[in-house]
Amino acid sequence: MFMIINFENIPIYSIFMILALIINCIIIFRFGKIQELDKNIIICSLTYEMIGMITGAKILNILQVKENVGFYYAGFSAYGGVIGAIIFLIIFSKLYKISIKKLSNIYIPILPLLYSISKLGCLFGGCCYGIKYSGVGSIIYKFASEAPLNVNLFPIQFIESFINLLIFIYIVTIYKKNKSNLLIIQKVFLLCGISKFILEFLRDSWNGYLSSTQYISVFFVFVGIFLIYYNKKIMNIKKE
Repeated sequence: MFMIINFENIPIYSIFMILALIINCIIIFRFGKIQELDKNIIICSLTYEMIGMITGAKILNILQVKENVGFYYAGFSAYGGVIGAIIFLIIFSKLYKISIKKLSNIYIPILPLLYSISKLGCLFGGCCYGIKYSGVGSIIYKFASEAPLNVNLFPIQFIESFINLLIFIYIVTIYKKNKSNLLIIQKVFLLCGISKFILEFLRDSWNGYLSSTQYISVFFVFVGIFLIYYNKKIMNIKKE
């Protein structure tokens, strides 16, 4: 059982990227309402997030690919987008005296969903492809931006998309009960970091050594662990 993919002459990756940005705006306004943040502040912070996300995604892609393609023609790195967005949101919080904790509880929970949508773009566009695999669920490209044609491949992009969608659904189910602490943020960093680290082994580009993406995944896991410790410390102080 396998799936044949052919989206020649259709900017399928761009379509999914635009879809992800639209959904991002919609959900950010919803989470912003839960966090009781003014709409004007949400709009301004969204602008910072978008700029940071696009800038970071392209810069890290350039560093990872190590090709002089220029900023405009560079691809997008998911981790680069996350890091860029966080940096610009920190800058926003400092400039406008808005709680970074509150902003984090608005912007961090949606990251798994954005990644899930963008990975569907990778799946149908033919980039970030998996190892050669002819078992159940394998995919064959008749047209692809990067993937080899007419070769059975592991559907790593779909697996990543599905797992991150499950992470987002789980985060949403516990969001309202934990909207004012760091539990949501630490779970996002831990779950996304661990899943990304493991799934990277099934990507065709993995060469037997830890990739830059896996090193960043380890860093994200450590951030999650640190937030667990920090959150417990804060909760203990409040109880005293």
